[in-house]
Amino acid sequence: MDESIVRSSAQEHGDAVVAGDFATAGRTLTPESTDQAPAVMKALPRPLTAAKVESVEPQDDGFVARIRYSNDTDATVVASTWASVDGAARIVDLEVL
Repeated sequence: MDESIVRSSAQEHGDAVVAGDFATAGRTLTPESTDQAPAVMKALPRPLTAAKVESVEPQDDGFVARIRYSNDTDATVVASTWASVDGAARIVDLEVL
C-alpha cells in the first residue's frame, strides 16, 4: 500500500459519502471505524456537495488522509487513518478535526 493507493481510495470513499452510497463507503471501514462513523456523519455539513482529499501523510504502518467535506457555506475536515488489512487499504480510525 502506498500514498497513491490511499489517495485514490480516500477520494472514492469521500465521493461515495457525498453520493449517499453508504454501502460503497462502508466497504473501506474496519469494525472499529464503523463504530466511529455515525458520530463523524453527524458532524458533516448538510447537504454535502463535495469531498476533496487535502493531504495524505505517512504514519506508523499506514497513512492519514484528510478529507474536506463541504457544501456552499460550510466544511468539515475528517482525518481517516488507513492501513493494509487483508491486503486492502482500509480505514482503521476516524477523527473530525
